[in-house]
Amino acid sequence: MSKKSDGLWANYLDDRWSVTQLVSGTAITASVSAPQSDKSAHVLDALSMVITNCNATGHTVTLAVRESTLGGTVAGSAILAQWKLFVPASSSAQVNPANMNLYAGKGKSILFTNDTVLGSVSSSVNASGWTDTSSDY
Repeated sequence: MSKKSDGLWANYLDDRWSVTQLVSGTAITASVSAPQSDKSAHVLDALSMVITNCNATGHTVTLAVRESTLGGTVAGSAILAQWKLFVPASSSAQVNPANMNLYAGKGKSILFTNDTVLGSVSSSVNASGWTDTSSDY
């Protein structure tokens, strides 16, 4: 194998990251900080986002995966993927894509957000991936 493919394989196995956040009555703002090198890029492999509506009226929630350079904030971030979910009262909705291979831009962080916040609604995100440093060598 070439040096680049050997390096990618090593990144995939060794340079892993994960993020988990559970919130109630507030928005998800989980993030993976920017890679150490501005030549490296994060790759999202697996994602699970769950919205549980305990007793609010049914409503629509937008879940988003974004890339950002502005210190992990939503302002100035680009949307990589998003899902609109309708969550009826006393029920849950979830998004669980796997094998995503979704690349963020080089040197950028990844943010996980939702937009609708109600007091009796809880949200959780679990995500994992790896950091591609192949353009560093």
